[in-house]
Amino acid sequence: MTIEGSGQTTEQKGGGPGKCGCCQPATEHIARRAYELWLLRGATPGHDMEDWLDAERELANERHRQPMMPN
Repeated sequence: MTIEGSGQTTEQKGGGPGKCGCCQPATEHIARRAYELWLLRGATPGHDMEDWLDAERELANERHRQPMMPN
């Protein structure tokens, strides 16, 4: 996949699981998982971005590992 305007593919740009577009989880799923991570950490403030990115990465990797369903 070519990154628009860069002439690079996602793999060249540090892509991989979660960066191919087919594996991007829905925002609602990311928000739910980030909330779960926040609760697991004791609901301490100040880690919202870290929780969001961790949730996004976890879910994208999970989706990337699942086999594609035939149409």
